Amino acid sequence: MDSARRWYLANLAFGLTGTAAVALAGLAALHTVDFGLPSAHALEAACARMLPSRAALVAMLVLALALLAFAVAIRGVSSLLRQLLAHRRALRRLTPQGGLARDDVAAVLIEDPRPTAFCAGYLRPRVFVSTGALALLREAELTAVLQHEAHHARRRDPLRLLVAKALADALFFLPALRRLRTRYAEMAELAADEAAVRATRDPAPLASALLAFEAGVGAGAVGIAPERVDRLLGERPRWNPPIASIASGVATITALVVVSFGLLGALGSQRVELSLVSAQSCTVVMIAALALLCAMLRRAHRRASRRRA
Repeated sequence: MDSARRWYLANLAFGLTGTAAVALAGLAALHTVDFGLPSAHALEAACARMLPSRAALVAMLVLALALLAFAVAIRGVSSLLRQLLAHRRALRRLTPQGGLARDDVAAVLIEDPRPTAFCAGYLRPRVFVSTGALALLREAELTAVLQHEAHHARRRDPLRLLVAKALADALFFLPALRRLRTRYAEMAELAADEAAVRATRDPAPLASALLAFEAGVGAGAVGIAPERVDRLLGERPRWNPPIASIASGVATITALVVVSFGLLGALGSQRVELSLVSAQSCTVVMIAALALLCAMLRRAHRRASRRRA
């Protein structure tokens, strides 16, 4: 008998044994099940034992809302702290070399061979220009770049982006916020470009400065957004808003408001004892364990399908 046949027989025997065990378990279960229709009283009593009481459901809902509010607060504060610390570290790494001014724009010159210009600071934002940019750009190009960054400073765009990112990180259950924040950042760049063009009365210096920046730092290091190029050529920006995400976010916010006011109206001056949640802990744990098991089985099935593919 060849080895392939032995493996096949072993596999067949193992499979038939497992099938027999499952059949035996099914017969045992069927033997003990009464398929008769229960009485209304028995059905009501069974449902009352399996389902959490109204007080426990209210307590669970209150606990869920409290945990959601706590998570939002923690994520928002963490996002703010991360951004503030990263901004502070970035400013500390700069090496100021004095100042420069073009027209009505004052900037801080920093030592950096790479051509770069940016706006930094939250309450009192300032414009920074590297020595590499000063050596690379012509006078008209430098003026256009400074006007671009000065618009960011006047609008306090760093602070606006700080708040927008903190909100998007905190309200993690509203994915539309991330899309809106990204779009705001893009529109802020377009608005700064328009301000620079108005100040210089010519889009060519800004366009050539962007190309100089891209060429000066190497291909792929700094990409020019096609939308910015189109805007400099006179085309209006277009954007299809994420209607589905926004509608989902509005529905989520509405549901939270309705549930919150519903709880306040239903409870009045009463207080919910969160210890009631533990009264139905067994049911909650069993439901959670079943959901986890289903998720694990589904994930294993997907992995197996990917391996077969």
